Amino acid sequence: MLDQLEYSLNQSQWLCGATYSLADVVWTAVLNRWEELKFAHLWEGGKRRALATYFEHLKARPSFQEIQKDTMPIAMTLAGLRRIFLGF
Repeated sequence: MLDQLEYSLNQSQWLCGATYSLADVVWTAVLNRWEELKFAHLWEGGKRRALATYFEHLKARPSFQEIQKDTMPIAMTLAGLRRIFLGF
């Protein structure tokens, strides 16, 4: 799947051509979650340069920056849920 993304992103800046689309919205959420779960090694370090550049472009978008202000990192979320439901 990531190899297919890499191939597509070597053809154009966004997944469906020159314009940011719903496909990019979906992959913004997916890649952001994967990064939070420590899976960024799948595209970092020169493994998938186009995908790494794409994700940097996604994170630079004002809409991404705005939503990041209102979200908690996954580690904090999980810690809070453990305290609430498991008592530790």
